[in-house]
Amino acid sequence: MKNSLVYILILLALPLYAQTTEVTISGKVTDVWETPIPDANILIKNTQRGTNSDAQGQFTIQATTGEILVISSVGFGPVELFVDGQMKDLKVVLSPQTTKLREVVVQKKKRKRQKELLADYQENTNLIKTSFGILDKDRSSASMRFVEGEDLINVGPDFLTSLKNHIPGMRVVRPPHNDVPDVEVYLRRIAYADSASSPKAIFDVDGMIFESTPTYLSSSDIDRLVVLQRNAAISRYGPRGIGGVIIVNTKGKNRMDEMGIVRRYDNSEMRDSLYNIFDSKNSYAPENPEYMDVFGRATSHQEARALLKTHAEAYASQPYFFLDLAQYFRGRWDDQKTANQLLKDVRQMFGQNITALRSLAYSQETLGQNDQALETYLQILLQDSSAPESYVDLANAYVALGNREKAAEVYGQYNDQVKNGSIPESAEINRLFNLEPQELGLFGKLDSGTIEPSAKSTTRIVMAWSHPEINLGIQIINPESQYRTWNNSENKEGLATAQFFFEEEPQGEWQVNLQYFEGTYTYLRITAYFDYGLPSQHQKQMLFKLSPDYQGNHLFSINTQKDSIIE
Repeated sequence: MKNSLVYILILLALPLYAQTTEVTISGKVTDVWETPIPDANILIKNTQRGTNSDAQGQFTIQATTGEILVISSVGFGPVELFVDGQMKDLKVVLSPQTTKLREVVVQKKKRKRQKELLADYQENTNLIKTSFGILDKDRSSASMRFVEGEDLINVGPDFLTSLKNHIPGMRVVRPPHNDVPDVEVYLRRIAYADSASSPKAIFDVDGMIFESTPTYLSSSDIDRLVVLQRNAAISRYGPRGIGGVIIVNTKGKNRMDEMGIVRRYDNSEMRDSLYNIFDSKNSYAPENPEYMDVFGRATSHQEARALLKTHAEAYASQPYFFLDLAQYFRGRWDDQKTANQLLKDVRQMFGQNITALRSLAYSQETLGQNDQALETYLQILLQDSSAPESYVDLANAYVALGNREKAAEVYGQYNDQVKNGSIPESAEINRLFNLEPQELGLFGKLDSGTIEPSAKSTTRIVMAWSHPEINLGIQIINPESQYRTWNNSENKEGLATAQFFFEEEPQGEWQVNLQYFEGTYTYLRITAYFDYGLPSQHQKQMLFKLSPDYQGNHLFSINTQKDSIIE
């Protein structure tokens, strides 16, 4: 009887063991585009057992039937699977997870003007004076190495001997080594096969740029210096900065600044052989956002539409997502309907965002959608009536549609705002209205603006940028390789626009380059007027998206002989 009872208990227990069989689970974790997800977490729920996927998204784990497998990864929603006997070659797809913030408070930090930065120079050790103005490390995303003069020791023939101890990999080649006639400096991050082809560093000393090394300076002469390499140097100094830039502020110059002595360097007519490098046309290209990389891999229009549907919610707070995708669908798939709908979405979703609306209007103008651009500029004026640019853009939108009478009315509204003190008076703004002098109530010849033209000026360039709080530097090179530079800190009225005039002589190709850009995503609208002021006047518009990280500097060229633009 006792043996029979034991036998019955064993029989009852057997099914229980059969239901908890240990199995080997294997599979692959991918996203919705079948891209492998490495280091995904694979855990047995309510236990300490788990593993991670490898670089190809593959994983293997032991589990018991009846347990629950949880697969998750940062940025994706988790997936739970019930463990049964058939768990080989699983294909686990994780979907992107969107996190909504309850509240975000953005505190605007006002960009200081050059005069304010100069006043802060002695106390703020993150400032350096350059030939293009004062550079603020706190406002720049570029990497730069600051060295205080007091940290340099008076050893060797010049300050370079001590500087080498602060800059890893820096090489100083002195005559007669390698048959070099002068002292040459090479920085670490540029590696070439032989020293003959390796680009050497250039120097910016108290606002003057030198190809030769300033060996006349000793360590005791230096108040502060900064070393720029790679993109930090190229974005500000163009191709001549490819070997790096060493910026030096001397104690003598700083004493002059403290005494109020103004010392200006005019490089506008300097001929510099280094600028011949621009002949290679290293075209500007903004950094691609991550979502554009995803769309770039789409192999069909249907797939691209599906990606738009899955990504639209995740990027609902980013106007440039919609602007970028409008250009993408128009250019890649010739899908005008989707592109136009995306532009409409910007106006509806970001109706309170002036920067987004300006970017939208610039896009509409460039596409020839003048009616839609007019509607957008009307919306901007209602919300930003204190900005002179709002009146200029609206008036010129009416001119583009042939309604000059309405454009003159907008100028009248602007003039009324100036008279009652709501808007500061600005002669520069008057010159930006595309109206005749009699229509503006002005008489006499329109004067030049930012760069003085000669009496024969026939080509005019007007630039406008959608975000006012940026740092922008432009370089113009004439057909004889003479150059002049401009940056928006020179615009004393704080306008988000500037104009330039190209002389008739010398005729030929003028290059316009981005000398540097600092700030958030911004649309730069370029309007070129040929035969400016003549009955044969005609124009062309271009649009550039400026991003904090970018490659190349060349924006476009203008041939004043052929009245044409070379992009």
